[in-house]
Amino acid sequence: MKINQNTQNILKNFSEINTNILIKPGKELSTISTMRNIFAKASIDEEFASEFGIYDLNEFLAVMSGINKPELSLQDKFMTISAEGSKSKEKYFYSDP
Repeated sequence: MKINQNTQNILKNFSEINTNILIKPGKELSTISTMRNIFAKASIDEEFASEFGIYDLNEFLAVMSGINKPELSLQDKFMTISAEGSKSKEKYFYSDP
């Protein structure tokens, strides 16, 4: 699955509300602040097939920003992030939900 720039921008905005996120299956992302006083929801073009957690959203975005046209391959306990047309890959482990 390819992640477009719009979705990356949404994730960057969400990281200012809460540094971690639980991504659920579907075409919608949501987050809530730790004090539970800010809630955000956004529709995206991509569709996630499974649920997974990201503990440090800024770290995850830094990994993705270093890759040209990132493509995610979701596994059970981790995802593989690769660049379009490249053989190099990054393994990113999920956090507990």
